[in-house]
Amino acid sequence: SYEEDGDVVAVLRQGSGSEPEQPVEGTVRSLVGEFKRGVYGQRAGMDLSDRSDSDVLDAIQLYLFPNFVPWLGIGQPYVYRFRPAGHDPDRCIMDVYVLKPNEPGTPLPSAPPTHRLGIDEPWSATPGVATIGTVLDQDMPNVVGVQRGIKAGRTPIVRLAGDQESRIRHVHRTLDAYLAD
Repeated sequence: SYEEDGDVVAVLRQGSGSEPEQPVEGTVRSLVGEFKRGVYGQRAGMDLSDRSDSDVLDAIQLYLFPNFVPWLGIGQPYVYRFRPAGHDPDRCIMDVYVLKPNEPGTPLPSAPPTHRLGIDEPWSATPGVATIGTVLDQDMPNVVGVQRGIKAGRTPIVRLAGDQESRIRHVHRTLDAYLAD
């Protein structure tokens, strides 16, 4: 699978003992970045030596209006999309796309078949999602608690945190501006 990186620790230790067989230079971050550039580059058939550690290590999400969330970088090849589920404000449809690089000069492959989860089906049971499926299985129960918490207050006003939820505030301000026109 594209997501399974092998045993990073074993590669970094460079041997079976507790000490490396040869001196290791650099930070742990730079060593893991070098390892991942090699793994991802080999799988994609591309030279990634010019890509930064951030490109292969960091989980950076870009939130695009209204509900489109691509992850930046090579190490997290995901895109999330959220859509309404009819007219029910308590539900939505979440699409997860796992992207794979295409070797330059080769034709684009056909899209894989869509797999729709049942309401209680785990993400990890979805073919091709590997690690991100397990993460989503851990995250989804939190969404239920957040939704309950939003409705548990005495007032209909939702108070958003200053920094962590500034994106939510921005989306609602943008929606209000569109609707006011």
